[in-house]
Amino acid sequence: MKHLALAVALTFASGCTQVAMQRCGPWTTVVDGLDLQSSRSWTHDGNDHENWGIMTVLVNMTAQNTVTRVDMACTGSPDGNTTDIPLSECTVSSGACTVDDATWQKTVAAADAWGMRVDVEGIDAWTCTMSVGAGSGTATDVISVYARVCTKG
Repeated sequence: MKHLALAVALTFASGCTQVAMQRCGPWTTVVDGLDLQSSRSWTHDGNDHENWGIMTVLVNMTAQNTVTRVDMACTGSPDGNTTDIPLSECTVSSGACTVDDATWQKTVAAADAWGMRVDVEGIDAWTCTMSVGAGSGTATDVISVYARVCTKG
């Protein structure tokens, strides 16, 4: 009987462990087959009140002519995208963190596709902008962008 009680107690204790599961929102088309003659932006307004941690961005450059590098920069906002503050990255050297505005860059020489991950933990609202980093955008440089946010779990 002691062994049965111990087995039941161990089974109950192991079943009580809580693991936070990752939750994700749906994939959203944020730039739909537009040219890169000008920058292309999208915004998350934070009205869903979720504690998102990671934004995954998939980029599909379906046609490339004169653009040789595509850049993406994001800003976070404490007030629903009224005040935009650049998201930053930290480079550590000799124990010191040097903070720079984060920019994601991709060199392209033909039609291409790639993915990026952006840490948005603790940021309710943000705006991201895709732009020509090198070369000159024309009507024949066409891009589609898809984004999805997930909790870190």
